[in-house]
Amino acid sequence: MAKEFGVDKTTILRVLKIELGLIKICRKWVPHELTPKLLDDRSQGASDLMKALVALGPIKQNHVVTGDQSWIYLRNEATHMWAKPGTVAPVRVNKELGEFKLMLTVMFSRKGVLLVDFLPEGEKMNSEYITTVIVPALVAKIKETSPVRGANGWLIHLDNARVHTSAATSNELALRGFSRLPHPQYSPDLAPSDFALFGYLKTYLRTVKCETPDDLREATTTFLMSLPSDWFIGVWEEWFKRLMWVSENQGKYYPK
Repeated sequence: MAKEFGVDKTTILRVLKIELGLIKICRKWVPHELTPKLLDDRSQGASDLMKALVALGPIKQNHVVTGDQSWIYLRNEATHMWAKPGTVAPVRVNKELGEFKLMLTVMFSRKGVLLVDFLPEGEKMNSEYITTVIVPALVAKIKETSPVRGANGWLIHLDNARVHTSAATSNELALRGFSRLPHPQYSPDLAPSDFALFGYLKTYLRTVKCETPDDLREATTTFLMSLPSDWFIGVWEEWFKRLMWVSENQGKYYPK
């Protein structure tokens, strides 16, 4: 604008800020551009999921398990810091393609974490790994508190990633006794793993220094297993609030 009108940049800023009263805002990131159909689908999907959860009642809601996968990195630098005026900001290097990372799977209920799993190096996160490692380990954990019934009567909530919706995964979950809860498409804002757990974990990992992969595994596991039960109750309350809001606001993304 300064070049086009032939004036100094400070003049442009003064007009924008003082005379026009404008402020500079950043574009908001959303996972997908929602078409009218997707908005309708999200609104209806949020309503269906909320009704399914409410119909369970407080006690049976403890038998709902949700979770997902996410990459965690060995290097987790803080993005902000408190410093005295005049302090030179340290450099933060972007993560590179070959930087060491682990694929983490976390499954949890309203009462706490049920499963923490790290994909071994060289393995792929696919339906085979889900059905032969994740699901059996999850069922084994559930059987510790319900040795007779196991996962029968439990409900599982997963997003629509291919490894979660494949025929092999769906068949294995049904065989183990799980009932599947629906999840609206393009809705990380309605998945407790995405809107609560992984962000909280990754913020914590910026505060600890991990020298080796084992350090990263230990720090991650210790943090997840130390989360108090009231934190998960709060996540469930936030989940209901988000489902209600999206259902009542024509499928729009939940505002941050």
